[in-house]
Formats: sequence, structure tokens, C-alpha cells
Amino acid sequence: MKKLSTILIALLLTAAATAQVTIVKEVDDMTDEVSYSPSERFFVANNEKTEGFAIDAMLDVEDGMIYVQGWVVVTASLGDCNEDNQLIVLFEDDTRITLNSFNDFNCDEVAFFALDLEQEVYIATKRIKKMRFKNGFSYDVYTNEVEVQDYFIQLYDAIENKNNQ
Repeated sequence: MKKLSTILIALLLTAAATAQVTIVKEVDDMTDEVSYSPSERFFVANNEKTEGFAIDAMLDVEDGMIYVQGWVVVTASLGDCNEDNQLIVLFEDDTRITLNSFNDFNCDEVAFFALDLEQEVYIATKRIKKMRFKNGFSYDVYTNEVEVQDYFIQLYDAIENKNNQ
């Protein structure tokens, strides 16, 4: 029985780690405004999620097509205020991209990043090995391997599937 429980727990953890990202449609019941968001949040953090960061892809619609408008990065234990932040993405093939935040100084533990077309192609097609966030105000740095290496591949596939419906 103990062996069966261990196998079931392992299967549940595997399923949770390989959850498929989908696009969720939300309709504001007060304004009928439609918005879209990824079904899962992307984390680069310690196991307790007390240190590190989360990335929320901000989705928008133009001419009936969903696209990624940018990233909102919410930090934990990386300085109380943010300014001139840097995000480095290292891919499995050892290529990397560096993103610089564009938002003004804030003490909300939030940074905003925009990706150009070339960066989006990398993110949408390459598995991520690890990421680093550097707070340009406090100079706190957090680097960790990512748990779901193909998260953004799944996200862009989900956007394409939703746009083709």
C-alpha cells in the first residue's frame, strides 16, 4: 500500500510539473470587456516561493488576434523597490537574451518588460535552462534553473491555437 501511495504521489507531481498552458478567456460582467490570460503562472523561485520571481505574460487583442504585450515580473525578497531591472534568460543551447525593464521607480516589487520580435522568437521556440533577475535599485540578484523549461513554447502554441479557432 505504501508503495502504491508513493507511485501515485510521483505521478501527481509529474502531472503538475507538465501541466499544459492554455489561454483563459474572461468577460467582465459589469462592462462585457473581454480579456485573456495564461492558465498558469511562470515561477523562478525557491520551493517555498519566498525568494525569486514570477512572470505574468500580459496578453492583448488586436484585429481579433491575441498577442503577448509584455511581461509583468513580480519579485519576492529581491529588494522592496525596483528600477532599471535586468532579466537574463539562458536557453538549453547556451544562447541567451537580456531584457531591461522599462517601468519607472516603484516600491511594489513589480517590473515590466517588453520583448522585441527576435526575443519573442527565441522565447517561443527554445527551452529555458535558467533565468536571472537583477534589481537595478537594490542590486539584489536571484538566479535559478526553471522548473517548466518549455512554458513559453506552450504559451505561444496556446496563443496560436486560440487565434486559429
